[in-house]
Amino acid sequence: MVNVGDIYNNWIVIDIVSDTESLCECQCENHTVKTISNYNLISGRSKSCGCTRYSSKRKDLVGQHFGDWEVIKMLPNRKCLCKCVCGFEKEQYHSNLTNSKTEYKCRHVGEVDKQFGNWVILKELGGGKVLCQCQCDNKTVKELYKKAVISGETKSCGCLRKELTSKNNTKDISNQKFGLITAIERLPEKSPH
Repeated sequence: MVNVGDIYNNWIVIDIVSDTESLCECQCENHTVKTISNYNLISGRSKSCGCTRYSSKRKDLVGQHFGDWEVIKMLPNRKCLCKCVCGFEKEQYHSNLTNSKTEYKCRHVGEVDKQFGNWVILKELGGGKVLCQCQCDNKTVKELYKKAVISGETKSCGCLRKELTSKNNTKDISNQKFGLITAIERLPEKSPH
């Protein structure tokens, strides 16, 4: 006989539904409430809402990437805390990450037409690490990884480096000797076309 307050593994009986079924609440952090047959409670065929089954078998995914998402923490409720390349954090189901063919793309920040360094993102092209088509201030167009553009890992097509080095190299070395070579005059810089 099953009574209110009886505990069977992780289930606690909170109400009697009929002679053969009881309303139970799982004692995990989810507090799942479910109608369970008394036979399954007593025999141990139903031990929990599923929380114990998944927690011991789950593979640790911390540090792994799924599209734009990186797993930063495993959670006890069959979920993982993930961080998107845009910085947004969200809980994702462990099974969805590992079994899904879904491409987890950033859907929280629209970067198209925004400027990062000398780059402007023209459009997203997709792909495993999310490619985007970008245009530099000097009109050069390239396909780059969105994360590299947003993080500042790449700031320009190379024109920024050229600009910075040309400003730093203003010393006149005309008529100076370098071994067997003598600098005659400084040539004017070519303008990019």
